[in-house]
Amino acid sequence: MSRRSVKVALFRFSPKDLVLIAVLGGSSVVLAGVTVQPLTAMSAGLLPPTFWAGMSFQFFAVLIRFLVGRHGTNTLVGIVVGALGIFLLPIGFFALVACPLQGLIHDVMFAVLRQNKPTSSWKSFLAAGIANACFTFIVMSFFFGKTLASPLVWWVPLTCLSGGVLGLIGYLTAKRIVRLAPQWAPED
Repeated sequence: MSRRSVKVALFRFSPKDLVLIAVLGGSSVVLAGVTVQPLTAMSAGLLPPTFWAGMSFQFFAVLIRFLVGRHGTNTLVGIVVGALGIFLLPIGFFALVACPLQGLIHDVMFAVLRQNKPTSSWKSFLAAGIANACFTFIVMSFFFGKTLASPLVWWVPLTCLSGGVLGLIGYLTAKRIVRLAPQWAPED
């Protein structure tokens, strides 16, 4: 990708959009960084760290996507989360690959489902669930070395469900924000 195409891609976002992406994306990784270790320990290792981290990401990813309303939003959120995740997430530098990839999967799912603005709860559930399941599979198989014979078989559907539920909550939150404060509605 040339330098000019990167500039053009970033100029599609308004300053308000970039601030939303930075602040809410940062909030996502801080929340995940603070809660992942204790929640994983409380679940006695039965639930993977990606279950807890992905839930935080899915909520904020759907929320940001609908407040910004542009293609590529979640990939940019993934880059922000990956950069902060180096320091705050248990996967360290692998976050630079895994988090933008999760954001890209989100963007691809929203493109396939043809959804930019908060119009459908089931599309939000589906996109967030599939993105979270893919994230769990990638992190657990490549970073932690789990195979399909391990608990990964039931972790992936479980994280799909949890990511979907948090994506749905993110959708409902975005809808409520736009209803209460119309100035936060995405610009056309």
